[in-house]
Amino acid sequence: MDVPRVLFIDDEHNVLNSLRRSLRKNYRDWDIRYLSDASEAKRALQQFDPWIVVSEWHLPGDPDTALLALAAEYCPQSVRVLLSGESSQTMALDSVNSAHLMIPKPYELDVICEVLDRAHSLRTLPLPDTVRAYIGQIKSLPSLPSSYRELSKELDKEEPDITRVSEIINADPGVLTKVLQIANSAYFGSVKKLCRAEEAVVRLGLEMVKGMVLVAGLFHSVSDERSAAYQSMLSEAVAVAASAAKAAKLLGGTREQVEAAYLVGLLHNVGRLVSVECEAIDCDDNLDSETMDSCCAIGAYLLQLWYFDPALIDAVLYYKKPSRAADSSLLITSLHLGYVQSQLSSQDVEYKDIYDIAYLAKNEINEEMLVHLTSQMG
Repeated sequence: MDVPRVLFIDDEHNVLNSLRRSLRKNYRDWDIRYLSDASEAKRALQQFDPWIVVSEWHLPGDPDTALLALAAEYCPQSVRVLLSGESSQTMALDSVNSAHLMIPKPYELDVICEVLDRAHSLRTLPLPDTVRAYIGQIKSLPSLPSSYRELSKELDKEEPDITRVSEIINADPGVLTKVLQIANSAYFGSVKKLCRAEEAVVRLGLEMVKGMVLVAGLFHSVSDERSAAYQSMLSEAVAVAASAAKAAKLLGGTREQVEAAYLVGLLHNVGRLVSVECEAIDCDDNLDSETMDSCCAIGAYLLQLWYFDPALIDAVLYYKKPSRAADSSLLITSLHLGYVQSQLSSQDVEYKDIYDIAYLAKNEINEEMLVHLTSQMG
């Protein structure tokens, strides 16, 4: 079995020594290397093929080399983590195109361990190396040209309206996904995982959002020839989100659970958004029809890479056939119901043919209750 490989790159020897001591017991079977020299670090990025790179943005001996940018070039499949004591907006903007996650110093050991464990779990998703490499290099998902223009126009004003900015972000999954990824990073002191654009914009601040869009060039609009396909996926996402939120409410979910159901509905087909960008990725080519849908696996991989909540990732992975999930959850159930509702509205099918009856029965949703939920969501 392939041994997990990790690179820690930092100029502070006490940080590297502390990590070495702390990780020795629980990760003794992993190949973990600790480097403080810029030349050694660049050589390791080319030759070591790490699964995970945890690094400063650059080392004092080579201030012109952005190490995580090199990691994106040399080992695109790697999970790239910025570990830095600098907390400026400039540093954050410099790194958002290369880092999947940002962690401030002084770090919490639990956060480091969670990063290692989640990166390891990515390897369990049955994706070809070429697909992993492509997803690893994605800076952001495409957005609709109209969304990009409206957001740029609003942010370019002398006093942007935070409510309007949030509305534009919330209406486009491509933009929303990246904003939430960054806002939920430990770098910005996040504890509670956010589900709404309004909260994310408040946490980041308008200047940071403006920098992401207008300075860092983080967002891009989908090409004209693919705009129609993207618009179709967006319309489906909005419909599923509305139905999933209704299902969560009907099932007695809290406000937070209803908001999470709406978010996961918006992001349920994120794997197809990836396929819009890359023609080589075919979401209709199932990896294994008996175990996992390839579109769902690609979406789950990206969201895991971008450090979204595990419950949300499980919902994206299993919503078509939730009985395959190890555990039941309101989020999976709500998304499954919302997805099937959208299929019933757009196709001439019987609900019994696409509902996971065994899973629903296990969660005490019988046929009578299912008919009632379906009518209420319609």
